[in-house]
Amino acid sequence: MKKSIVLFFASLFFSFSYSQIWVSPITSGRPINTVYLGDKLSNEWYFQFEIGQSAWNKSEVGIGQNADGTTDWNWADAEYYADGAGSNKKVQRNIGDFQFTSTGNWYVVGRARAAETDAWAYTDEGDWTDETTLTVSDTEKACPYFNVLVLNGPTSPSATVYSKYQIDLNWTKSNDKDVMIVMRKTSSSASDSPVQGTSYNVGSVLGTGRVVYKGSSTSASIAGLDANTSYTFIFYSENNNYYSEENVTAAAKTLSEEWFNDYITLNETKYALKGSGLSLDEVNLGTISSLIINSASLQYSDITTAVAPRTGSAYYYAIQENGGSNVVNDVENILTQTSLGDYTYEGSTSTPTANLISSLTAGKSYILHVWAKSWNGEDGGDLWLTNNGNNYKVSFVKSVSTGINEPDSSLKLSGENGKITAYFEGTAKVELYSATGQLIRSVKVTNVFSEAVKTGIYLLRINGTTHKVIVK
Repeated sequence: MKKSIVLFFASLFFSFSYSQIWVSPITSGRPINTVYLGDKLSNEWYFQFEIGQSAWNKSEVGIGQNADGTTDWNWADAEYYADGAGSNKKVQRNIGDFQFTSTGNWYVVGRARAAETDAWAYTDEGDWTDETTLTVSDTEKACPYFNVLVLNGPTSPSATVYSKYQIDLNWTKSNDKDVMIVMRKTSSSASDSPVQGTSYNVGSVLGTGRVVYKGSSTSASIAGLDANTSYTFIFYSENNNYYSEENVTAAAKTLSEEWFNDYITLNETKYALKGSGLSLDEVNLGTISSLIINSASLQYSDITTAVAPRTGSAYYYAIQENGGSNVVNDVENILTQTSLGDYTYEGSTSTPTANLISSLTAGKSYILHVWAKSWNGEDGGDLWLTNNGNNYKVSFVKSVSTGINEPDSSLKLSGENGKITAYFEGTAKVELYSATGQLIRSVKVTNVFSEAVKTGIYLLRINGTTHKVIVK
């Protein structure tokens, strides 16, 4: 009889020790909260549940998305923090600072087991349960979860040109998230998108683009840009190194250089003050009997969009004796201004001057000075084109003879038989231009230069002295 009693109590103890554990959630919510991609929980955020006995093998809290409860889930110990009813115990895990790295539902659940070999009991029923199958769903059972939304991009983006080197940006933040802006030249291919979870700083390169702003403001001024260039700006909401994926852009074009494509025509030849072609800087016309400014076409830009626009322009000239004082004082020639768009303008005239050297002394050397100005009618609003303060200088000798060129006795020019030929002594730099100032050939040769061309008028510059050649 005594032996039977011992066996009964041993059997009862064995059955109690290995029965399935019961658990019940304390933390609940479907959803617990709605957050955004990249959000982090606060430093201390506890998920709590209760265990229906005073001792057990292990208790954990996990957070994840996969339905199997294992793949990419984050599990860690849940520690005792208070007694429950009777012999029950309450446990918790601090999942503070956890970051939501993808959108959708993130499920949080507790689990416990009485012995190491036991199956886990999960707190996904919403009440006391010994259920050992985890159900991850927002429609079945009661597993708590966070709803993680996509990051919306900033709204109302704008890009406004300020100067030839600066564009100002404005935007409205979405859900009060920080903003990162990537800039590329509009002519370039699309820049790379930021990689989720990757940190970028101002200056970081993303393909053809680079980060030009990162922060919490709603405006920025982007400086150090190229003049007369279109830029595209891509706006991203940024949240702890996670980014919106909407295509939110704005574009603007910087102002042009203050002066560009600026030309005057001396006699029949077009010269560039600023622009391509035959430069007016340090031109030597040789010995001439006539000097007429036949036309002018000057193109220029506003300084910034913050000041009044250009309202007019003019070119100026004066003539000095070589090494002496003015013999023709400053003369202003007002131009007719038209708008070219994009804050640019053209001032032009096709009215020729009189012969500028008719009153000068034959046989003397002179220098023609040319410069220009645009204005907007405000104090300090003048823009000068002065070749860095030196003016554009054209040297010449007045002669009573006709023609644009008076070669010295050592120089022989020919334009016969569809060919320009020049004979001279020694080595010379020779530049051949069309009558419109387009460079045809530039070469350094000794004693002779020859070039086959079509019939017409050409300009041949030899060691800085320009001669007109008619090819028949």
